[in-house]
Amino acid sequence: MSGQHEISSLTSEEKRALLAGLLDASANVTSNLTLEQRRLWLLIQLDEKRPWQTSVAVRLTGRTDAAVLQQALSTAVQRHEVLRTTFRTVDGHPLATVRPVASLRLPVVQVDPDRLDAELARIAASETRRRFDLAQGPLVRASLLRLGEEDHVLLLTVHQLVADRRSVRLFTDEVLTGYAHLLGGSGEEAAGPAAEPQALAAAQRAWLTGDDAEKDIEYWRDRTAGLNALELPTDRPRPPVKTIDADVASVAVPRELRDRLEAFTSGTGRRLSRLLLAGCTAVLSRHAEQRTFAVGVPVPPSWQEGAEGLVGPLENTLPVRFDLDAGESLSTLLGRTDSALDEALEHARLPFEQIVEAAHPPRDLSRTPLFQVLFGFEEEWSSRELPGVTAHRLDLPVTWTPHDIDLYAVRRDGELSLRAHFNTSLFDRATVEQFLDRTLLLLDSAVTDPDRPLSDLSLLSDKDRERLEAWNATATGRTGPRLLHELVAEAAASRPDAPALTSSTAELSYASMEARAEALAARLAGLGAGPESLVGVLADRSVHTMVALLGVLKTGGAYVPLDPSYPADRIASIAEEAGIRVLVGDQGALDALGGKAAGLERVAVPTADPDGPVTRPAVEIEPDNLAYVIYTSGSTGRPKGVAVEHRQITHSTLARSILEEPGLPERYLVLAPFTFDASGGGLYWTLMRGGTVVVPSEAEVLDPRLLAALIRDKDVTHVDGVPSQYSVLLETEPEPFPSVRTTVLAGEVLPPSLVEAHRRRSPGVALFNEYGPTEATVWASVHPVTAEDAESGRVPIGRPIPNTRVHLLDKRLNPVPPGVPGELYIGGGGVVRGYVKRPGMTGGSFLPDPFSEEPGARMYRTGDLARYRQDGSIEFLGRADTQVKIRGFRIELTEIENVLLRHPLVAETSVIAREDQPGVPRLVAYVVPVVGRVVTKEALIKHVLAQVPDYMVPSAFVTLERMPLTPNGKIDTAALPAPDLGIEDFVEPGTQLEAEIAETFCSLLGVSKVSAVADFFELGGNSLLVARLTAQLSRTHDVTLPVEQIFRVPTVAGVAAAIEEDRRQRDNVDSEVLYAQQLEELHAEITLPEEIAPGDLPHSEWFAPRHALVTGATGYLGAFLAVELILRTDALVHCLVRAENEEEAWERMEATLRKYHAWDESYRSRMRMVVGDLARPRLGLGEEEFAAAAAELDVIYHSGAVVNFTYPYEAARPANVEGTKEVLRLATTTTLKSVHFVSSVDVFMGTGAERPFTEEDLDSRPIRIPTGYPRSKWLAERIVYLARDRGIPVTVQRPWMITGHTQTGASHHTDYLYVYLRGFLDLGVLPLYNDVINAVPVDFTAQAIVYTSLREENFGKNFNITNPAPTTMTQCYQWLRSFGYDLNVIDEEEARQRALGVDEDHVLFPMTPLLRVASMRHAALDPELQKQIDPQDECRVLTEALEGSGISCPPVTEEWAHACFRFLVDGGYLPAPEDVVVPQGSVN
Repeated sequence: MSGQHEISSLTSEEKRALLAGLLDASANVTSNLTLEQRRLWLLIQLDEKRPWQTSVAVRLTGRTDAAVLQQALSTAVQRHEVLRTTFRTVDGHPLATVRPVASLRLPVVQVDPDRLDAELARIAASETRRRFDLAQGPLVRASLLRLGEEDHVLLLTVHQLVADRRSVRLFTDEVLTGYAHLLGGSGEEAAGPAAEPQALAAAQRAWLTGDDAEKDIEYWRDRTAGLNALELPTDRPRPPVKTIDADVASVAVPRELRDRLEAFTSGTGRRLSRLLLAGCTAVLSRHAEQRTFAVGVPVPPSWQEGAEGLVGPLENTLPVRFDLDAGESLSTLLGRTDSALDEALEHARLPFEQIVEAAHPPRDLSRTPLFQVLFGFEEEWSSRELPGVTAHRLDLPVTWTPHDIDLYAVRRDGELSLRAHFNTSLFDRATVEQFLDRTLLLLDSAVTDPDRPLSDLSLLSDKDRERLEAWNATATGRTGPRLLHELVAEAAASRPDAPALTSSTAELSYASMEARAEALAARLAGLGAGPESLVGVLADRSVHTMVALLGVLKTGGAYVPLDPSYPADRIASIAEEAGIRVLVGDQGALDALGGKAAGLERVAVPTADPDGPVTRPAVEIEPDNLAYVIYTSGSTGRPKGVAVEHRQITHSTLARSILEEPGLPERYLVLAPFTFDASGGGLYWTLMRGGTVVVPSEAEVLDPRLLAALIRDKDVTHVDGVPSQYSVLLETEPEPFPSVRTTVLAGEVLPPSLVEAHRRRSPGVALFNEYGPTEATVWASVHPVTAEDAESGRVPIGRPIPNTRVHLLDKRLNPVPPGVPGELYIGGGGVVRGYVKRPGMTGGSFLPDPFSEEPGARMYRTGDLARYRQDGSIEFLGRADTQVKIRGFRIELTEIENVLLRHPLVAETSVIAREDQPGVPRLVAYVVPVVGRVVTKEALIKHVLAQVPDYMVPSAFVTLERMPLTPNGKIDTAALPAPDLGIEDFVEPGTQLEAEIAETFCSLLGVSKVSAVADFFELGGNSLLVARLTAQLSRTHDVTLPVEQIFRVPTVAGVAAAIEEDRRQRDNVDSEVLYAQQLEELHAEITLPEEIAPGDLPHSEWFAPRHALVTGATGYLGAFLAVELILRTDALVHCLVRAENEEEAWERMEATLRKYHAWDESYRSRMRMVVGDLARPRLGLGEEEFAAAAAELDVIYHSGAVVNFTYPYEAARPANVEGTKEVLRLATTTTLKSVHFVSSVDVFMGTGAERPFTEEDLDSRPIRIPTGYPRSKWLAERIVYLARDRGIPVTVQRPWMITGHTQTGASHHTDYLYVYLRGFLDLGVLPLYNDVINAVPVDFTAQAIVYTSLREENFGKNFNITNPAPTTMTQCYQWLRSFGYDLNVIDEEEARQRALGVDEDHVLFPMTPLLRVASMRHAALDPELQKQIDPQDECRVLTEALEGSGISCPPVTEEWAHACFRFLVDGGYLPAPEDVVVPQGSVN
């Protein structure tokens, strides 16, 4: 196999092992590279695509002599042997070769002076992409950009193998000095030859064998122990594999501050560079909320004599560790900085890679090891005078950086600035600029009072303070004190006969609800209920529960909702603490208690209207009286009761007016249980507005299909739930609910992917993301979700609701600036009274509000971390303590730990929330048993379940001998192992169906494998995951399983048996009826909005287009279509490309064409990038962009599609079906454009069509109903017919297998034939089968499409682009042999079984779903059948259309096949024949 590897395929350990092996082995071979060169050389082998060069630009104003400048350049290169060095591989090891003379050109390039910045940006990006030939050299490039007669820019680019950043500046200065000397100026003559790299390499190797090196290794091993990554808050989620795309932000240090900094350093004997480093470190600490971390500091090779004049990759980077104290002042931090740097410099000779080896940090491909931010101090000149010329240093655009942020303090001719190169995958420019500004702000304050704790110094600018005040200006006019039940009574009085509550089994009018509540209130008052008394309510999911809640409120008492499923001990413990004497509930729920909860008076909720008027004593209720108490998880191990007054819940309810723009809550579905405070939000809002509350049953909440039916049956207008629950609903019910206008999600983090799913399915439905703890009365902030949130890393929790303030504060209760994490505090009208009978806990969580002018105002400390975005919306970042939210339930981890510690066999425990599968958090308990004892998982589950609700029971238990500890002696939660689930007593799935169900289990549970008999719930399953499971089974296996079926048989084998039974029952149904049903469903999707029609639109230029759009332009065919349009027409080709921006789109387009050997620089002026997405409305374009494209375009070549035969139809539908509709919409906007739709031969293959495949319209009654990708293309083609019949000019192009270019062999390596070929070659075998290979060259395909599209007589026709002279698989194997491969061809079934056994990282693994179903053969591709078919019957229309054009399809030949193989081998996709090892005797 090829020796090249993608860096993403190697773990950190593997990379370290490769590097260490290379370095160790090199000691015994002739290797003349320095250690840094060898490290870089290996990294280049691992990742050739990364830019490995540094560029610098100098503007030359005056008359520049280009010939003299080139001579100065050559002289400098000649002086430094390293700049004449090239690198090649000998016996697997790098060898440096020094050329006697390096020929270096200085081309002059004309540049528009008015577009200098744009041109520099373009050239910098081009230089980043353009690679050096390491073996040929030179590894220095130079060019002279000509802006005018006396205005030029010298651009130098040097490979890192021969010069680091410092050396490039040194080399540039030497070139300019040489130029001055050659012109007889003041420049000094260049010095003699510099030190030879080989001498440096030999000195390094000798040093590494000595004691000093070993001492350095020990130092760095100790210094990096326990060092954690610097977790700066980012604007986007950190990609799982590190990226390097970058930009630059700069701020100038004001002259006054610069003078003060310099005065401070001169007065204290400090260095300016270290003062700036200390300031940056302090701000990094504040931003990341970390005190211990490392900053990378580049250092010159001071150990080498004359190092200051040496060019080469000589700088080392040291991870300088900082351990800051809470009360750190500038004075102490400067002392700490000096000590840390001085100590590090004493051990600076050990190369960074060997420091990493000594530290052996945890594997993390998402960031650089040991440090993530680099700080450097650079002294530069801003301008210098040369003979006849003034040189000005230019700052080039930055396009890449190896770290999160590279921060440079730059002093130029006395001016000082901070310049940050930042990773654009992580940060926005504004974020980094604010970091730089805050560094200067902190330093400004700190040098005034250097002994003051830095944490006392604000990072807020005056502008920041103004913004924070504006964002919290939420005060609105109050309507006066109100009581909760009075809000409901007013609506009941105005709409007595309207339904107040409804469910699948019952409905209550407002009048009945009020009357029954009055009757209950009278009974409760007689039992002593009144203001400040607490009444327990068994709150099941029924309309009667609302009667109970209102009945309690009318007495002046406060209700305490209790789940009837709670353990009896929990109910008793809550009743005892709250002083509950009366328990209200449904008669059945009360009876189910039996002898539990003894001593409580039990009152049944009335289920019928009273016979007559009800009288009860008058009671005086104040807004300050309690309305209800909600019990939540508590850190002491006991639940805590949150006491909510009428004042707070009426505030919360009245504030909901801000959600009413999409419509009033007419029929509100409340998914939260009544025991969860979130239920109160929609409940009282709806009843206040006279709407109807829709109450689902427990079964409907658990089963998304039943819930969807309830929504449709009740015409629900508002859906309220947690994101995970709503996600399952969308997965199960792909069609939108016509009645729903608003969706409110709260209780857990809202993933951006769910926003996208919501907007795709229900674009007209308003979506709100709410946030708020129980202690702030249901909600405190809300965010109206937008389309942009689907693209963001986090969906904000929005802004404060009316009369509420949200403060983000540091540990000293000072406001933090935008972008910086702070703990979230809530003030205003929703802050509750406190915790029942917990004065200490109340005092610790409810603090005096220093930001309020209201006497006695308090604010609640949430324990949540958040930060402000630049627009004032708030991002939730996680918990600051041990509280988590799982499936919307707030859980105090210490409560579960305390429960576990009560078990007599548990000595230590730690409970954490893990997210081993993204989006699926679960509780995992780690337990250390008492010495000499064993504790079982079953015993622990039983123990925990008896004391807490089921949602608080960990889904996995891991037994450990001891807890991993941090250096400080605390439990190291990061080192706790992932639970190994479903492995014990492992039983392999016995059938193909069981194997597929096991894969579904694994996907949902986040485990690598699962036994056929393992219990879904013991593996971590829960009711929400059951809902996901049934939804996925329904899609994948076309089966409808009741949710309760999973509860009955929660194993792979059990579910498989249930599916088989379902299939047996359905097999009894008449197959014709089933076919008719499926056909009806298929035809129901052949729709095209009525507005997509020609009307009387003017025609664009169809046959001499000025502007052509190609969708899928970075795809294989799309790229060659774009080229063909450039060659055959005068059109400007617009390329629709998925990308972040136009620059990235250009990079993708150019990279695609270069990959296929099809790029020409002249194409740049003939192309325009259109950043969009087929799968999104308007092709992902904004309204203005879409309108502009509609006005400009003449023709559309629609070749874009999701092509993946393993994807379900739902994955392909957005791009392939809906995207086609959007293309047709574009074609009929402003002007009428022609559309040339690229279909596929799979519209025949995927429907069981019989040969010959003619060029007629597709049969409306396919033999087999298509699925997956073929279904999407079949539907798209039928939709194009609708467009054609309405008068839109179209052609349909159906290519067969598109492959190599006739001249270059350039092939699409993801074609399934090549995937199979590569995968089976890797296994050392090839399957014996002989299907027809009907291959058409990509250039012929593009030529045929463009030629036929430009002739009016072809409109309305279908063209099969096929090869009249195809070949077979057997012939292909012969050509593989003649190319040089030894082949071991084995029985097809044996080969298939081997392929099914590959690991997940094998190239064949994605194909296993196809390989499982049956043979790799296809009946339509049988060679015997091919002999019976006249090839012209399948492409007659195309042949006639191409007659006289000179365009024809060449036969498949050995020469062409070899060209394709050669392209794939040279590109590293196929192994070279000599790298394929076939066992001796196996070749056949």
